[in-house]
Amino acid sequence: EVDRRRAVLRAEVPAGGEIELVGPDAFAQRMPGVYAAIAPSRPGMMTRPPHWWPLAELQQRWADDAPVVTVVHHGPSGPDGYVIYQVDRKHWNQPSTLEVVELVTAGDAACGGLWRYLLGVDLVDTIKLPGRPLDEFAPLLFTDPRRCARTEGGDGLWLRLVDVPSALAARTYEGEPVVIEVADPVLEDNSGRYRISPGGVERTDRPAELRLDVDALAMLYLGAWRASALATAGRVRAADESALTRADRLFATETPAWCGTHF
Repeated sequence: EVDRRRAVLRAEVPAGGEIELVGPDAFAQRMPGVYAAIAPSRPGMMTRPPHWWPLAELQQRWADDAPVVTVVHHGPSGPDGYVIYQVDRKHWNQPSTLEVVELVTAGDAACGGLWRYLLGVDLVDTIKLPGRPLDEFAPLLFTDPRRCARTEGGDGLWLRLVDVPSALAARTYEGEPVVIEVADPVLEDNSGRYRISPGGVERTDRPAELRLDVDALAMLYLGAWRASALATAGRVRAADESALTRADRLFATETPAWCGTHF
C-alpha cells in the first residue's frame, strides 16, 4: 500500500500520455480489446473468455459500497495500460482508501501516467494494491520508497499441466538440452521422457537426466521455481549437477510469473 499524502514520484518517472475514462456502458465493449493488446506480457497471464467482461461489468454495477472507475492510458500506438479502482470514503474525519482492482501496463509511459493519475485522485489517504506480482516495482517510483509498503502475500496462481507435451512445446527455451522424465499418476499419457532444447520438445528413449512428478514440472514451467531449488527439497531427482544447471537456464523467464486474473 502507498501513503498517498506523502508519496512523491521521482522526477525521472515518465509523464505518460492521454488518459481516458471508460464508463460502465462502454466497459464490456472497450476493455476486451484493450486487455488483449496489453496483457500477454508475462508468464502466467491468462486470456479471458468473451463472457468474462460482461460478468465483470455486472459486478461493477452491483458495487454498492463505492463506484468502480476504469481508466485507460493511451500511448503513441494506442491503449497501453489501464487501471480499475474504487475509493472507499467513510465519514469526513476517517481516512479514505483507494483500492486498485487491476493495474496492467505494457510500458514505462503507461506505468508513469497511471501512477500520476492515481496519486492525483482527491481526498485519498491510502492506495492499496492487492494481488500484485512478486517483483512489484512501485517502491522504485517514489523519492522515499518507504511510502510504499508490502503488507501481505498469498497465492495468486495455481497451475496443473493437463497436456504435458503440448504445454512443453508451447513455450520457448534458452540454453543446452536436458532430458526429463515426468510421472503423472492421474493423466498417464503425460508420463514419459522428454528432450527439451531451444529447438523444441520431443518424446525420447534417451536416459533421463531429471526425474520429477507433474506437479513439480508445473512449478518449473512458468519459471516460478528453479530446478536446483526443487532438487534441494527432494522434488526433482537429478543424475548430476550439470543437468540441474541446464534445467535452471532452460526454464528461466525474464519476469516472475503472475496471473493478474482472479479465478
